[in-house]
Amino acid sequence: MYPHQVLMEEQKLQKENLTREAQNYLKDFNHFHRGVSLKQSRAEKKGKDFEVSESDTQKLIRLSKSVCVQIYEDMNTTRQEAVARKKEEERLQQEALELKRIQEEEELKRTEQAEAKRLEEEKLKEEPESKPKQEGNSLFDYFF
Repeated sequence: MYPHQVLMEEQKLQKENLTREAQNYLKDFNHFHRGVSLKQSRAEKKGKDFEVSESDTQKLIRLSKSVCVQIYEDMNTTRQEAVARKKEEERLQQEALELKRIQEEEELKRTEQAEAKRLEEEKLKEEPESKPKQEGNSLFDYFF
């Protein structure tokens, strides 16, 4: 098995799960591997022994590793995006909590102000009634 095959099996990845770049690297690997396999089958049909050359083996391994590198980059990018998304969600949640706290404080202040205003109005209504009328102490009362 080649390195990318092991990685894909471990991560339970299918070709469809890979990004476009990783799929292109995989396609390059598969094309080259198919070419080597065709050489092998032609040689075996002719009855000759066939060994994959060292350069072909090295190229297959390089192509396989390039698929692995791209998969790891994609996994890292996905992880970084997830971390960034999580931080953004936490920031938004903190902002929402702060906004809620501010709104509650403002609502409490409005309620206190409304209560104070209501109490003042009640006090003003009660004051004229509680003052005794001063009859006879004014000039008007004196003359009439």
